[in-house]
Amino acid sequence: RGGSGCGDADVVLFNQGTVIWQGAHRTDAGNDQVSASYQLPPKTHPGQVYVYFAHEAPAGFGADLLDKRLMDQFDYLAYSNEAGSSLWWNFLPSVRHLVQDYETFVRPFSERAPVLGWLAIDCGVSARVGLLSHISQHFPVWSIGECANNRAPDPDLPGRSTVTDDQRRRMQMIMSRFLFYFSAENSDCPGYTTEKLWLGGRP
Repeated sequence: RGGSGCGDADVVLFNQGTVIWQGAHRTDAGNDQVSASYQLPPKTHPGQVYVYFAHEAPAGFGADLLDKRLMDQFDYLAYSNEAGSSLWWNFLPSVRHLVQDYETFVRPFSERAPVLGWLAIDCGVSARVGLLSHISQHFPVWSIGECANNRAPDPDLPGRSTVTDDQRRRMQMIMSRFLFYFSAENSDCPGYTTEKLWLGGRP
């Protein structure tokens, strides 16, 4: 359609990150996500379609997916659960990212520390910690995140955000230093997968 911006576009994509982390379209002043209220802007024409792009698990940070008042304002849901969403997607890296991170994928085993690396920021109550505790009785586990931390993180780690190519590549270069990397979901939800599956240059 004509015009500038996305206000009059045929399809408008709403990112879950801007809703739950930045409070976009939130109408209450509280900090509790569970009781949050949202109101999307009115559509600019009858044929306009609203799509919600979600990447968090409903049992975890994605409690908004269980909010019928919010979900009823969208026409389609784009989510990693193929059976429960209108538009399916996953965290598989793009060809561009595979090319950019090629160096991490071909890093020789001899250059990787013979340990199981783990990087997690959101701890909470998770079976991951218990599983890693059991593994650590038989194989060295280096946790460089906030959860069960036992090794100082590399100062070049980009933190929580890996939005830019530079941030993602720095993360990949650091995590590829481990021979193994532990990747597991923080919630057991149908179809939910973690983006860390491809972290550290391991296909």
